[in-house]
Amino acid sequence: MSCLPRWLTVGLITMISVSASFQASAMDPTAKEIYDRGIEHARQGQYDRAFADFNEVLRLEPKNAQALIARGCLWSDRREFGKAIADLDRAIQLDPKNAQAFITRGGVLGMKGEFDRASADFSEAIRLDPKEPFFRFGRGEVYMVRGELSKAMADLDEAIRLDPRVSMFYESRGGVWMMKRDFDKAIADFDRAIQLDPKNANLFMDRGQAWTARGDRQKAASDFQRAAELSRKAP
Repeated sequence: MSCLPRWLTVGLITMISVSASFQASAMDPTAKEIYDRGIEHARQGQYDRAFADFNEVLRLEPKNAQALIARGCLWSDRREFGKAIADLDRAIQLDPKNAQAFITRGGVLGMKGEFDRASADFSEAIRLDPKEPFFRFGRGEVYMVRGELSKAMADLDEAIRLDPRVSMFYESRGGVWMMKRDFDKAIADFDRAIQLDPKNANLFMDRGQAWTARGDRQKAASDFQRAAELSRKAP
């Protein structure tokens, strides 16, 4: 699911990565089968089918918080933010200890530019599940947008400590280093991100911009050329 830039990517990655085990076992067997099918449709980019599946789960179980969270993501993918928030509010009302609901609502609020509320939701998700690196990443992105670079750096450092294998964590931290005008550290983070995701054109663009800021036009040009090549190959 494309679910918007990084804000909702956080919610979706979390939803899809833990959905198989997170509370789904408590569902009615028929509802669980449809829910799992909806998650698989979302993984495959078949969002209309996923939407139909989550609607059916909620017809069978109107108080199913996980299906509300999943459908909230889909509403956001359609830019229906009001409907997304309504589903996520309801999920939190039904299950106030569900960290997924808070992180996903925080993502929607971030897309709406409501950064204070987004930060509060990310913080609550972290309180509920302090070992989930994507929650730290999400809040770090909010802090970065707000210009609170020290707080952003602290969250991104912790996200990387919790899971050093995720390229977007390094990319985001590299962005903070760029804002701090520490271009060598930015390049080091973009280097690591590229090692983890060598076919991501955006990472070469990021590093090319860092080389440009550092004054190395030759390396910048090489990265920009590689970014263009990867973009042409993208499906």
